[in-house]
Amino acid sequence: MALTATATEQVKQDILRKLAIERTATVFKTSFHRPNLDFLVYDKPVGRMADGKPADMEMLVAHIMQKGADTSGIVYCLSRDDCEDVARYLNNNDIRAAHYHAGMTPKQRTQVQNRWRDGEVAVVVATIAFGMGECG
Repeated sequence: MALTATATEQVKQDILRKLAIERTATVFKTSFHRPNLDFLVYDKPVGRMADGKPADMEMLVAHIMQKGADTSGIVYCLSRDDCEDVARYLNNNDIRAAHYHAGMTPKQRTQVQNRWRDGEVAVVVATIAFGMGECG
């Protein structure tokens, strides 16, 4: 079995050929449209709120809280340290979050994925490694 989410047609053909299954494989293809997913991009506020809290983090907390208790999502960050800082901030604001990045062991990353899948964690704060499969 071979699975891919974003391969071009040429890459898919190369995979089938390299696995020597191009004549026997059954290929299933579906649309990338997922009506249950929201992709949101906000301008990042700078500075601090009147109470001294970081404006960007407070905007994130407010958005997640507005989505409700059953929300589930991924917040992408540019660095490992940012992932850990954002996850810590969310947890300190009663949002069940865990960080995920290439600096973690495979076992740690699997634990985060499983906790998210099982609903123990509502938000994964990750580098792009979370969407790329194996990160090392």
